[in-house]
Amino acid sequence: MDRLNYFGYASNLKESLLKERIGGDHPLSVDVGRLLDYELRFNHQQPNGEGRANIVPKKGSYIYGLVYGINNEHRDLLFKTEPGYRMIEVDIELQSDQSTIRAITFIDETSPSENYRPSNEYLRTIIDGACEHDFPQDYIDSIISIIKSTN
Repeated sequence: MDRLNYFGYASNLKESLLKERIGGDHPLSVDVGRLLDYELRFNHQQPNGEGRANIVPKKGSYIYGLVYGINNEHRDLLFKTEPGYRMIEVDIELQSDQSTIRAITFIDETSPSENYRPSNEYLRTIIDGACEHDFPQDYIDSIISIIKSTN
């Protein structure tokens, strides 16, 4: 069985949602990690006008997320759940031992710079996942502040 590392930074912080998206299977492993030199934005606009999370390169910034070990066969299932994004490979710093691991994640490089307001349900999913995995409170607060600064 081929294993793949996937870095989830938004709604996939909720393990139950990720499990559903990969056909009901449990991830092989879950670790908290940071993607360095990127920032979290809500600039991927949905057809209904709501924002979805995205990553944007920014030196000195970072994004907390989860590194899931998944079966390589789940790659296509995961990709189908993220229309408008493409997969890229990134280096993630693991919180447990500060080692670096290679992972895939999703990015939309065509999105404008402005943020769009996400739905309350989507935002709650992200914050619940971050709290469930003990992300630092200042990071959770920074997510909330992005939302408060949008229309």
